[in-house]
Amino acid sequence: MPARGRLGYGHAGPRQRGYTRRVGTAGRPLPAILAHDADHGTEYSKTLATYLDHFGEPQRAALALHIHPNTLRYRMHRLADVTPIDLTSPQVRLALRLQLAALN
Repeated sequence: MPARGRLGYGHAGPRQRGYTRRVGTAGRPLPAILAHDADHGTEYSKTLATYLDHFGEPQRAALALHIHPNTLRYRMHRLADVTPIDLTSPQVRLALRLQLAALN
């Protein structure tokens, strides 16, 4: 299987070569994102939720987060370093958004 790009765009990172991690019923990769947020004081789960709410419109997602669009892109690339996610898959996006909604 060919390597996928980071979050569906960009180049494949070292954790992604040869496979794509899918979101399953157990919630991965969400636990890794939540653990990273707790350990490092980041807001990747909020960023991801907003990105998914405005999928295809990064300008609007950045506006909703009150950040610059470049900051959104940076966060999404850093998120890919925490755990690989295939955001090109509608099923993965749906599963992630539902899991994030269940947390709130």
